[in-house]
Amino acid sequence: ISSQTVSSSVTSVTFSNCFTSTYDAYELHLTGVLGNGFNQIKYLNGSTELGTYEQLLVRHTASASPNNYFDTGASYIYAYGNSGRSLNARYKINQPLHATYNSVIGDMHTTSSGSNLVHITCCTRNTTGTAGNGLIIKGGPNITAGTFTLYGLSIS
Repeated sequence: ISSQTVSSSVTSVTFSNCFTSTYDAYELHLTGVLGNGFNQIKYLNGSTELGTYEQLLVRHTASASPNNYFDTGASYIYAYGNSGRSLNARYKINQPLHATYNSVIGDMHTTSSGSNLVHITCCTRNTTGTAGNGLIIKGGPNITAGTFTLYGLSIS
């Protein structure tokens, strides 16, 4: 549907009005994303950011046992990243136009403390009761590099 490449510092990347009835599901790919902190993904309804999500995270590093975290009042969809560490991720976005039955399943790969691989899986649901028709990926505070690509998937 759309692809955006960041090569200089920006505060966010936006896909406005990208969710339509043409597709049943979507995939968002983040490739080589660099930033100054933790990235956040939020649904948009018009230009309004939707900010209440239920989220389950499972985090696994090469040097530690997996751990998990559940949050019923998360303010954004998790997108792990940290200064100087490249983030590669894939998010499957199911039924974003549905206000109740929607989900985002994400797989993220990055490094932590040098070369330790971090693999994180998140399962998230928008609980605002408002359907999303777009996405915003916000830097923490900036995104300095990377490619953001949104694909439409037809299940029919």
